Parts: sequence; C-alpha cells; structure tokens
Amino acid sequence: MNGKNLVIAILFSAVLLALAFSPMTGSQTTHEYDPWADMNDDGKIRIDDVRYVASKFGTTGRPINKTQLLLELNATANELEVRTERLELWVSTLLTMMPRTIIFSDNFENYTVGEFPSAGGWILVWSGAGEQYQVIVDNASVSGTKSFQMLGRNHWAAAAKKVIELKSSVIGYEVYIMTHEYTNSSKGVCEVYFFNESAAVWGVRIAGVMFRDDGTIWTYGTDTETKYLGSYEPYTWYKVSVILDRDTNLYNIWINNKLVASSVKTANSEIIASLQLENGWPGVKSYFDDVKIFEFSTSP
Repeated sequence: MNGKNLVIAILFSAVLLALAFSPMTGSQTTHEYDPWADMNDDGKIRIDDVRYVASKFGTTGRPINKTQLLLELNATANELEVRTERLELWVSTLLTMMPRTIIFSDNFENYTVGEFPSAGGWILVWSGAGEQYQVIVDNASVSGTKSFQMLGRNHWAAAAKKVIELKSSVIGYEVYIMTHEYTNSSKGVCEVYFFNESAAVWGVRIAGVMFRDDGTIWTYGTDTETKYLGSYEPYTWYKVSVILDRDTNLYNIWINNKLVASSVKTANSEIIASLQLENGWPGVKSYFDDVKIFEFSTSP
C-alpha cells in the first residue's frame, strides 16, 4: 500500500469510529422531566420508578374502553347539570311562593296625561330627548288606560328613579316593559335596575335587565355578570321580575313568569337607594307599567 492509500484508509477509519460512538440525534425527541413519574422524587426517571408503579398497581389486567369511559363521564356530567338546573328552578319557585311585602307600586293611572309622574314620588334623573317626552300617555297600557313613556337620545339617556327604604336582605321588583321598533344597534333601548345615584359620577346600577336595540334581552348593571336572557318583539308587553339576595349579591330573573336566569352575579347591593327606569341612546320610545317593589321576610 502506497502512502496515499494509507492516509485515505486512516481517515476513513476515523470517520467510522466517530459515527459509531457519537450520540443519536435528529429525529429522536428528548422529553421533558415529568415530576409525576418520579416516584421517589430524586429528580430522575429510572427503572426503579417503573418498578415501583408495577409493584403497587400490577402489570397485567383487563384493559378499559377509554372512549366509552369518556362518554359515560360526559353523560354523568350532563345529568349533574340537569339536576343542578332543577334544583335552581325549585329554589326559585320557592322564592316566588314566599310571602312578600309590597313597599311600592304604581300603575300610572292616577296622573294627568302629558305630565311627569312626580306626584307619585318619581324623580327625573336625566331628561333624554326632552322633558316633554318623559310623560304619562294613554295610547299604551297593561292595566287601565295609562303608562309611563320615556325617550332618550344619542349620548343622553332618559331616566326616572323612585327612592326606597329597604329593611330586608331579599328584595325584588316587577315591571312591565314595551318598546317601539328597534333599529338593530347593540345599545340599550331601555333598562330597569336598582340604583344609587350618588355612589359614582353616573351612579351605580345593580341587578338590572336591559332590552337592547337588536331585539335581545340581557342582564345589566355595574359589575354585573353579563347573560343573554332571550329575545323580544316590539309593541309587545313583557313582564320583568327580579329577586335579589343582598347578602350574596345574586339575583334571579323571570320574563313573563318564566325563569330565564338564576344566581346572576351583581355587586353593591348594600348601597341600593332607589329603583330606576331608563330609556337609552337609540332614540326608540319605551313604556313602563305596573311597577312593583317588594321585599321578603327573612325571619322563620
């Protein structure tokens, strides 16, 4: 073998040796350390850990149908959800059956058409499209012949409040609401809620319900959980009922005597000072009738 061939043979051998002793790389994946698989908590996953698991749980057995197990667990979860809904409905039904004391009611029959109902203790908070629109009318009503019309304008709502004094921790309100044709915006046509005007620049709203300008009904209020409650049609009266537990800041909502939401989170129940009726920015008239504010005795 001449010198040139000897050099080539040595180089080729060196390459083979390097390949033989080099670590495998490329397609092989290095997995991260899993502390749950480290049975003795020594920072390393070794055969001792596998042996420990085998000694505790065995190495043979009847395999399970994991897909079937997941389906069964899902069915169980659905059944629990149904039972929870039934329980909430049962509790809500009991609430409606509790004796209540009406602390204020107004069907707007004792006012002059075209006037604001200040004689009944209502206070105009915001004038909306103008004081001439926040008046008693006789072209729409639930009971009798009259109702309270309100109309806001863009960036300036109309609102009227009735100051109340509360003695109970469980309170509620009931209001009939109707609106004119909505214009398909996301703004609120009208709202009803407990209120404290002095607690913030624009007041604090508590445990409210909003009729949006797109035909939908939602929960409403300052720091109140947002929930869809259903849809509505214009020129149709809807009965809105709310019961609020001031100790838990949770309230239930009925539309036309049907429970549509329960245990809705609100806030600031301890500072309630009034009930407020409001018509928002879209410029769509709304009407309110047969307003009731009530409270429940919490004594056995």
